[in-house]
Amino acid sequence: MSEPGDYNPSWLEGDATKRELGAAFDEARARTPDDVTLRRMWARVAEPIGEAASDGELPVRAQRPPRWLWFAGGVASSAALAFALVAWLWPRHQTVVAARPVPAVETRLAPAAEGTIRTGTGERLQLTLVGGTEAHLESSSVMTVDKAGRAKVDGGEVAFKVPHQTTGHAYVVLAGPYRVVVLGTRFKLRLDDARRVFVDVQEGVVEVWDHARLARLSPGETWVSPESPATALDPTPPRTRQPARTVALASPGLAAKGDSAEETARSALAAGDTARALSLYRSLAQRGGAAGENAAYEIGKILRDRLGQPANAVAAWRHYRAEHPSGVLRVETDVSIIETLVHAGDTSGALGEANDFIRNHPDSERRAEIARVAGDLYRTRADYKRAVAAYQIALASPQVRDAAEPATFHRAECLVRLVDPSGAEATRAYLRRWPSGRFRSEAERLLESGDGVGAARL
Repeated sequence: MSEPGDYNPSWLEGDATKRELGAAFDEARARTPDDVTLRRMWARVAEPIGEAASDGELPVRAQRPPRWLWFAGGVASSAALAFALVAWLWPRHQTVVAARPVPAVETRLAPAAEGTIRTGTGERLQLTLVGGTEAHLESSSVMTVDKAGRAKVDGGEVAFKVPHQTTGHAYVVLAGPYRVVVLGTRFKLRLDDARRVFVDVQEGVVEVWDHARLARLSPGETWVSPESPATALDPTPPRTRQPARTVALASPGLAAKGDSAEETARSALAAGDTARALSLYRSLAQRGGAAGENAAYEIGKILRDRLGQPANAVAAWRHYRAEHPSGVLRVETDVSIIETLVHAGDTSGALGEANDFIRNHPDSERRAEIARVAGDLYRTRADYKRAVAAYQIALASPQVRDAAEPATFHRAECLVRLVDPSGAEATRAYLRRWPSGRFRSEAERLLESGDGVGAARL
């Protein structure tokens, strides 16, 4: 048997063994000795380790470190790496937490109490109003609620969710000099620093009124008031309505070129380039088709709302009627003409158009609204008899909802002015149906004064 210290390479005999060992050492010299390298190198050494080298040789294979040292080294390395990672990330984590905004405070009050409600900076309030209407006040907003539960937005932004109203009723929200009339919908009201009113509709249909209807909005549409509606010298101040989409027309055959031109016109209008938008719409109108019909209507809106030319707008809409007597937008065009004439102070023209509308559209959902407008126009001319007839048409028309309350009260008022014995009872009937209505005080004064029919008591 060989003694320790003697070198006898006889165990290296065999080409396969030499190649394996040579490859292992070559790889070890070429790489930094890490854990994986050492494990691979030792694994390639021949297995027989119990045989002692002859002539004093040392064993070929040196003793491998105990396995617990490998385990301990791995644990130590992992701990060091984790500590370094925490030390590197800790300052960043602190910075992110410090920069994170304070979450908004959200409170629910149900139902909302009468009075003024305000939210501070970063605060949001969710209220439940009378009738189930939900109001969500954003940061720095102001809203007033009256005794009847009707809301008025005085500043900031408030989102409303109004449940569907029963027949003959509508929910009204006030904003500046405007009334926003809804039948069941979701929409937002916002007042900026210049006191401009923004109405943004998400669901349902919303109408904006002052003395007459200014806009009828569908989902995705936005209406913006003039900058100073209360101080404008022009009785027909320009109104800006910026719909996110135009009226949809059932026209699958629209050419791509027409779609592109219409989109370009809308973009020009949104960018404030009114002249270019008007030119594009006029070109589209000349092409005809569904896109041309929509463009012909939009021309009137631009002339009235953007350029402040009500007479030219009426002329454009009348041209539309001549070109499209049964067009998709015929009813909307007739209503726009009536509204524009009312704002221009052309009572005779507005009454003529309103009476034509009542005759020509007996089943229209707008008939009650237009009959009510006709009644108001007759009443301002002290023609109470015709006013009563117009209000009766409004109350007998389909979809009377938002016209019902004013038509009922003003009909009773006109009967009282005519010294009709039924006037007092009609006034009491109004108060019974709307005990907290918009005209309650006027109705009570009308009954107390008697006005030709003798004093009547509630």
